[in-house]
Amino acid sequence: MATAYCYGRVSTRKQVDKMTKEDQERACLAYYEDKLEPLGLTYGGFVFDEAESGGKAFSERRNGRLLYHRLQRGDCIVCYEYERLVRDTDDWVPTRKDLKNRGVAIHFVHDAFASVSSPSTKKFGVDVMVAAATLMREQLSEKQIERNREKREAGVPVSHVAAPGWKIVGTGLSRRYRVDEKERAMIDYMQSLHEEGMSPADIAFHMSKRSVRQRWQPKRWRGFTEERTARWALRARECGYPQDITSRRQFERAWRLGLVKANRQPLIAASR
Repeated sequence: MATAYCYGRVSTRKQVDKMTKEDQERACLAYYEDKLEPLGLTYGGFVFDEAESGGKAFSERRNGRLLYHRLQRGDCIVCYEYERLVRDTDDWVPTRKDLKNRGVAIHFVHDAFASVSSPSTKKFGVDVMVAAATLMREQLSEKQIERNREKREAGVPVSHVAAPGWKIVGTGLSRRYRVDEKERAMIDYMQSLHEEGMSPADIAFHMSKRSVRQRWQPKRWRGFTEERTARWALRARECGYPQDITSRRQFERAWRLGLVKANRQPLIAASR
């Protein structure tokens, strides 16, 4: 039996303006009950991608990929609007053709061309809207890059999270990086354990027993240390605490490419 799947997406976890997960799910479910349930389609649930950029292809998103491979002939996808499914012409054209060849229909709750009877005219109109969304996304990205460049020149932190060994003080354009002496003392203590022969995994376990809280850890690891973050802290110390690399993945990539190099500092005594 054909199934109707509702799909939603937000670019950030703080999505507003009627684009929250609950708003999209409520609108898509109402559309299904009004338009598709009378046709005999079963409800397949609401598939949602959180904090996924519209620039990423639908079939490459975390949950979108699972839905993409689950679809069968006769099924359909219900989205709140075009931009929730695709926001790039390079993704829209192949996705539309592939789903059409597989016999999968796409429905939009807010369809500006719902009253258009000609399929070719409707197709052209949707293509134009997706192209406009692509242009808008590229312009916003360029503006964001320019704003970040101006902030860096003014010494204003771009990220809301500071790198290991640093803290952010102030608000708005008065935000500045300052040395976090307490955190550096803690990392010096971790370095002393490492020089005694303890591995990053052993250091993480030792620090977790001390219930050390580190603000630069991922939220899911907050409240205890973890091997990857312990290694990040030790390497950041060796490299002189780079200020502008606030992500562990960015740091690991820069380390592999040789963009950051070890510059070991003298060990500062830290009490146990």
